[in-house]
Amino acid sequence: MNDFFLDVRVNLTGAQEFSDEKQRICMVFFGGTFHSTYGDGEILPGGTDTQHFGQDGSGTLSARYMMRGKTEDGREFHFFVQNDAVVTQGEETVTTPQVFTDLTEAKWLESAKLTGTLQGAGEGQLVIRIVCAK
Repeated sequence: MNDFFLDVRVNLTGAQEFSDEKQRICMVFFGGTFHSTYGDGEILPGGTDTQHFGQDGSGTLSARYMMRGKTEDGREFHFFVQNDAVVTQGEETVTTPQVFTDLTEAKWLESAKLTGTLQGAGEGQLVIRIVCAK
């Protein structure tokens, strides 16, 4: 089980935001693809990351997205990801994802302790790597 990984390549497609003297709130919309221990696939329409930042640059991220993939033997499956993080200025952002699935052999993920990291991948792109926490 500890060999599980999920790499999500996010392509940003738009955003809505507002800010005032105390905060900035942004909803980022995205699509993309994924590669995992169980198979590969795509992010379905509607992926959203809600971001809330204070004046000091610290804040929270809260992403929700559904993905559809195929196993190596051709079975279709889905992952639903809830991925949250607290962002502190000047520190690496580590996320606390939850993964839900209809794939029988991956059901253990629903109660697993997972961690995620974020990495820029070019203009308007991001890679999220989710693994089992150690």
